[in-house]
Amino acid sequence: MQRSRQRGFTLIEMLTVVAIISVLAAILFPVFGSARERGRQTQCLSNLRQLGLALNMYAHDYDERYPLAGAVGSAGADWVPAMELPNDAFRVESGALFSYAKSAELYRCKSDPEGFRTGLSYRMNGELGGFPMGAVECPSSVVLLIEAPVKDACFRIGNVPDDTPIPVYDPATYPADRIPSPMNPTHLDKASIVFVDGHVDAMRFGQVKASMFYTLPER
Repeated sequence: MQRSRQRGFTLIEMLTVVAIISVLAAILFPVFGSARERGRQTQCLSNLRQLGLALNMYAHDYDERYPLAGAVGSAGADWVPAMELPNDAFRVESGALFSYAKSAELYRCKSDPEGFRTGLSYRMNGELGGFPMGAVECPSSVVLLIEAPVKDACFRIGNVPDDTPIPVYDPATYPADRIPSPMNPTHLDKASIVFVDGHVDAMRFGQVKASMFYTLPER
């Protein structure tokens, strides 16, 4: 009685299997990466929704006015305190908003590499600092907070696609400078935004217009 001999894989068959696995990996890895980024985008939008709610709660308690958005020498009155040293971290717990936000994690997006150092991934619309909440025209169209590069500059102004400067401040003390963009599209080429009325959205750079920051009546 002859025993059947087990046939092993040939080199060509093994190489074929490896090639198939490589092709599948090349197809699936971007899909997994996109799914992960969508999850982070959802978390980022949730952060901004809660920060927007905290800003509106603050305004209700302080004569319907928002906290300052980036004034130097305004300890305790700014939404986040000024950065004390270059390349330092923001002490968000000492800001005017923290007693309403109650969590430092809300201030940072997991897809923002600078956020791990600075503790802050968002900027406030500088036009709204100290501004009466009820005087905002068309609150559903005016940006309150936007996901933007936050490093070590004060009163930095970025440009939207039509080269109109818009004020998106972080309350740092060094140095005063411009930023290349008022937003940071970290989530599948989109940046997270919360508007004055509390709704959130993810928008591409070309969708952000200067009118979304300046549709305010005269002070």
